[in-house]
Amino acid sequence: MTYRGGRPPGPRYEEEGDGGGFSWFGLVIVVVVAALLVGGGILVFAFRSVDAGQVALRFGGGAFDTRNGQYKAVHGPGRSNMGLLDRVVPYPTTIRNFVFADDPDGQGPRLAGDAGAVPCATKTTDPGSGTAGPRVDLQGQFLFFLNTGDVLGDFHARYGVRYHAWRHFDDDVRDDGWPVMLNETFRPVAESALVAACRDFTVDDLSKQASIDALEATVGQRVTALLHDRMRGPYFCGTGFDRAHPEGCTTTATVAGPGGRSFTGFASPIVFQLKPVLPPKALTDAAERLTVAQRNLAAAKVEAKAIEAAREQGLTGMAWVANECLKQPACRDSMTFVAGDAAVTTPGRAR
Repeated sequence: MTYRGGRPPGPRYEEEGDGGGFSWFGLVIVVVVAALLVGGGILVFAFRSVDAGQVALRFGGGAFDTRNGQYKAVHGPGRSNMGLLDRVVPYPTTIRNFVFADDPDGQGPRLAGDAGAVPCATKTTDPGSGTAGPRVDLQGQFLFFLNTGDVLGDFHARYGVRYHAWRHFDDDVRDDGWPVMLNETFRPVAESALVAACRDFTVDDLSKQASIDALEATVGQRVTALLHDRMRGPYFCGTGFDRAHPEGCTTTATVAGPGGRSFTGFASPIVFQLKPVLPPKALTDAAERLTVAQRNLAAAKVEAKAIEAAREQGLTGMAWVANECLKQPACRDSMTFVAGDAAVTTPGRAR
């Protein structure tokens, strides 16, 4: 059958070269745009910046970096575009704290990394008793700065790597490396300083602001010195720390100590803020009564021995023994000794 026009009926197919075929030019455009997008994204994420309130340790990165993995520098807040593929480790420039406090509901420490109240024995009101004063639970907080000066790289090598302390300040991680580090380094030193200082104050002292101020100052100085020594570096500084002048962390000055004594300490020590938890008054009264009873018991024993000796030696010897007894701090001020029908009353110690 012959079809007019030389073409059979049905779908019409485009002839080659009429504009409906594959376009290499379009593919090239797509590839270039994709490469720019991917490359731009890599560059955006390859360069790191330092957030506000932080500094960053920068380590070499990338296969073509001759210092790959090596420490390069510490950069302050706001620094951006810090080297292609360099590794950045953040640390805080803001004030830090460590809290010693019991949870009101009895469920343990209130904050992760912090500790419960520190129990300690106070100074006795009766030095002759040979016993300590009532026990109290000290609550409060320490305020300090991490030294973000030149020693920060050393701190990171000794403690940051071991505890992953920096990860606590990395928004992509936020683990507990920092509080764990504080629990194992800061906490033992702070507890020992609190217990030692507590022995210099009575329960009544801890209710007076002047004594509280003295205890806070003593503890702050002691903790600062012990941390610098035991951690082998001035890594924790007082609230007056200035990153522009990190030497201020170790600057010394003459400071006032307990009892009006002066000593050489830190010009800007770590700050301790005390919230004393005193024992109930009934417990305090009971402790005082126990101290008095122990003192009276000791006096009674001395008196009993003196009376027995006086009876054996007669009245003259009794007077001598009574006077010897009065030389003992446990004896009462005046005593009467009886031997048969005779009696001797000691005059007592002069007040």
